[in-house]
Parts: sequence; C-alpha cells; structure tokens
Amino acid sequence: MKSNCTVLIADDDPLKTLTLKEFLSEAGYNVLVAEDGNAALVVLKTETVDALITDVRMPGLDGISLLEASMQLNPNRPVLVMTGYDDVSDAVRAMRAGAVDYMVKPVSGEEIGLRLDRAMAHIELAGANLSLRQEVQELKAGAEPVIMGEGMKPTREALERVAATNATVLMVGETGTGKEVCTRYLHRRSQRAGGPFIAVPCAALPQSLIESELFGHEKGAFTGASVRRDGYIKAADGGTLFLDDIDDLPMDIQGRLLRVLQTHTFQRVGSTRMESADIRVVAATKKDLAALVEQKLFRDDLMYRLSVVTIHIPPLRSRREDVPVLADFFLKSALNRLGRKPRSLSGDALKMLQAYDWPGNVRQLEHAIESAVVLHSGPVIQAHDLPAAIRAAQEDPFFTLHTEGRQSIPFEPTLAAFERSLLKWALDMAHGNQANAAKLLGLPRSTFQYRLSKGVAKDGEVSGADGVKDVLEHEENALKP
Repeated sequence: MKSNCTVLIADDDPLKTLTLKEFLSEAGYNVLVAEDGNAALVVLKTETVDALITDVRMPGLDGISLLEASMQLNPNRPVLVMTGYDDVSDAVRAMRAGAVDYMVKPVSGEEIGLRLDRAMAHIELAGANLSLRQEVQELKAGAEPVIMGEGMKPTREALERVAATNATVLMVGETGTGKEVCTRYLHRRSQRAGGPFIAVPCAALPQSLIESELFGHEKGAFTGASVRRDGYIKAADGGTLFLDDIDDLPMDIQGRLLRVLQTHTFQRVGSTRMESADIRVVAATKKDLAALVEQKLFRDDLMYRLSVVTIHIPPLRSRREDVPVLADFFLKSALNRLGRKPRSLSGDALKMLQAYDWPGNVRQLEHAIESAVVLHSGPVIQAHDLPAAIRAAQEDPFFTLHTEGRQSIPFEPTLAAFERSLLKWALDMAHGNQANAAKLLGLPRSTFQYRLSKGVAKDGEVSGADGVKDVLEHEENALKP
C-alpha cells in the first residue's frame, strides 16, 4: 500500500522537512516536498498526492489556507497539520477545515508515521466500505451481480438457510469470486439487516494499528492516542462484522478475536474494563486455513470457531453459464457510470468471454467489460474489442481431445487416427488432388503418398482418395465410445 502512496510535506523548515522525508521514505512512502504553502498548492494541482502534511505558519499561503485549498481539490485526501505553537484556536480551525490530525512540535518521525499510517488505513477502509455500500444499493434495486446466476444457485440457497441463524460463517473462495457481496446478501436477509454492516479488510490494516482498529483504544493508550476511540467491533454492535482476509491477522490478535466470538466481550487497548458487543462475525479467506494451522500460522481453535458454517464460493470458470448475465450487468453498470451511449456485446464476444478461464474471477470480468467500454465507441462490442489477454487465450486450439466417459485411451491407434484425420482434411480441401493436399500439410508429395498408403494398407483392397475417406471414417467410428 505505502509504495503506491505519495505524501506531500509543506514546511519552511528545510532541516525538519529533510528529516521527515527520509523517515517516511524509509517507511515506504513516496515523498514530495514544498518549501511553503504556495509551492505546495502548485504541487497539489499538478501531481497525484494521496496525503498532505503541512505546517501551520509558513510565508505566503499558511497551512490552514493550504488545508482548505486541498479539501476543495480533493475532499477525500487526508491532511495532517503540524505547528510549533500550542495554539488552541489553530487546532480548532484546522479540525473544522477538515484536518484528520493535529500535532504540536516537536513531534517525532515515528509519531507522524504512525498517524499517517492510521489516516491512510481509514481512507482505504472508507473507500472499501463506500464500494460495498454502492453494491448494496444495487442489491436493493434488484441487481445481484454475483449471486443471481444459475451457477450460484447452491451457494445462494446455503446463504438463505444460514441467514435465519446467528451462526458464525466462513466464506472460502478465490480472489474476486464475490465473498463480500455474498456476505452482504447474507446480512440483508438476516434478522440483523437493520443493524450496521462493518467490513474490515484485514490485509490492508497496518500491523501496528490492527489491535486499535478492531478493539478501539483509551486516551493515552499509546503515542498519538489523543482521544478515546471505538473500534470496528463496537461499531458493528447489533449488526454484522465482516473480516476479509482473516488469514492475515497476527496470532496474538487471533487470540483476542477468539474471546470475542466466545463471550461477545472485549477490552479496548489501554483499558481494564470489559465491553460487550452483540455481533455476528463472517470471515473470508482465499487460503486453506487448515494448512496454515499446520504451519503454525493460524490458531486451530479460531479456525473451528469461525467455520461453524463454511460456504464455498465457486470460481467463475466453474459456472460459465453465469458469464453472459454478469457481462450484461457489468456492461450496463459501466455505461451508466461513465455516461456512455447504450451498447451491446456481440455473439462472438460473449462466446469468447464464456470460454475464458477468468483467473481473477468476477472482478476480472467486470474490469474487462469496463475496459472495452472505455476504449471502444462502436454500438456493438466485438470480440476483437476485448482485452488482449482474453483474446490471446481464446485462439482456437489446433485439435481437441474428447476424453469424457473414457477410462483409458489406446495410444498408438489414437495417434494413427489423428494422422489419418489430417490426411482426410487435406484431401477434402484439395478435392482429392494428392499433390495439392501434400502442399497443404507442408509435406513432399512422396511423403504424403507414403503416409496415405499406410492408412490404406489396413484394408488392402481400398485405394484412392475416396477409399482413404472410407477407411478413415470406418476407424473413427471404431474409436468412438
């Protein structure tokens, strides 16, 4: 995550700016520097900046004004404000203007890094939850992109059965199969539908913040804990807590989570008081938890407690009949979202989509459709308009083996039958002319005639192109099950 995040530092103290830049760069952030507010504003307008750290008092445009300008340019960009003066009025102005944090100098690089990590984690989580809320709205409108297909019927039925209970559920499936959407489907059909749905991407939480993010913390529990804060567990009280990528939780956090599942109680970081939360936990993983248990990377007692009910989400390649329905849904969604004119998918494009194996599953299909919408403007999206990776994988195979229902395949007769099929094809294409047939196969005429004679010799009395065809058809029928 950090390697993809660009942070802008705006401060007129070059020594402190250099020190902070070195620390954040070593922590994995891409760091830009501006010597005052005016220079920082230029950077914000011309560069992609994910977070801003600014001093309050700078020549020209001050930090509060820079904060306000940043919020106008991108209200979702987190801004951390620093000042060398413990001025309450500055703090109030900064927080009212939208700052996510306010720090009084001197402040260490470690503390700034911790607060920046927390801010970025919140932004990522907010983005993920926004995406989930948008998909929930689509579900309310009757569009259920992952679970409406016939190939998901067994999964849908399992979700509907378990929705009436309060059992803990483990969603197992490859990346992109729709574990989040299935969990929301479960939540909306449960007795907790009126309560909150809190989704936590465990893999996206910084290791240093996971405990605080899940359980909350008391004021002063650690450096930077300036106020008491609820965690995601408390936020899900009365509803559903969805823990995605549960396998990424550290072992010590797994132990604390187990207690929550068993007693519905927990303690904030820095507190000795027990809190309670009435939550239903749904966890998701793309890994084999039993294998992680064997490797001592996951607690066996937690695995058993999470998997009271296990629901497997099938990959898209095993339910190809759903591809046309999903593709149509994603096409309409992309057209509406991008403000494009109505378009349709050609029959050849649908066939190509249905034949592809989709290693990225439903999410990859969605991206492929959006790419075709963005890059091509015709009224009909053709097969050649699809992403190159899909087209390359869909080149017609030279031959296909039909092995269904067979317990064994005779090697030599099968190779001989394949050779005779090539000969027959060439003769058909050349209308019985052996010289032209040999050219079609890239063989000298003498070699073609020799192989032809081998194919005919088995029924010694047969000769000529028609005779070869008769022999081939006879042997092909003999190989059929």
